[in-house]
Amino acid sequence: MKSLSIFIAKKLTIIIATVVMTVLFFSNAQAKTSKHLREVEDRYRNTQTVKMHVSKTVKSQLLDKVKTSQGEIQVKKGGRLRWETTEPDHSLIVVNKDAVWLVDFPTEKDEKIAVLKAQQPKKSQPQALVAFLMGQGHITSDFVSKSETTNGDSVSYNLKPKDKQAQVIWLTVVVNKKTKTIETIMFEDTISNTTTLEFSDIKFDLPMEDELFKFIPPKNSDVTLID
Repeated sequence: MKSLSIFIAKKLTIIIATVVMTVLFFSNAQAKTSKHLREVEDRYRNTQTVKMHVSKTVKSQLLDKVKTSQGEIQVKKGGRLRWETTEPDHSLIVVNKDAVWLVDFPTEKDEKIAVLKAQQPKKSQPQALVAFLMGQGHITSDFVSKSETTNGDSVSYNLKPKDKQAQVIWLTVVVNKKTKTIETIMFEDTISNTTTLEFSDIKFDLPMEDELFKFIPPKNSDVTLID
């Protein structure tokens, strides 16, 4: 069984990515910003659910490695998120108002499922993470736009966080001004990882049961609790 510190380190990128996406998908921003970014914010803010395929690429400057994965993200109003990665490894992150679950499924049958549960997110996670997961954060209050580039229907925004202690060093958001969707999110974290999330097959307002955003560890699980 891997140590807790290694397990958390492996999951840091996906936690930050979850934070960033929740900011964008459930923004409450009302401040003046670019017309196209504001229209995309409005669409995601006013939707009840979003479902999409995600391709994630993480480049580690420290380890000089590149890792890619494929999966599906489902988000529901009220700070609920389910992100299941299916390739190359099977993992799951489930977020609701009561807990954050990080799950690694084993590659071998005799290994246990590794589960990390934050029982009290407001105490165990950074303040910004909690606010974003609960749908209280937003782009224009937490990030400053540094530049804007247009290429056909795609508009790219380069952003910097206002908080010097933020877990994101810089953030790039690419939106499609025609479909009013987020195409790409790219960011660098505090341990020099550059993460790129590319979204496709985006569907809005599909029916989603609340059970999707709950998780009960199977019997063959090794569960670590964080207060």
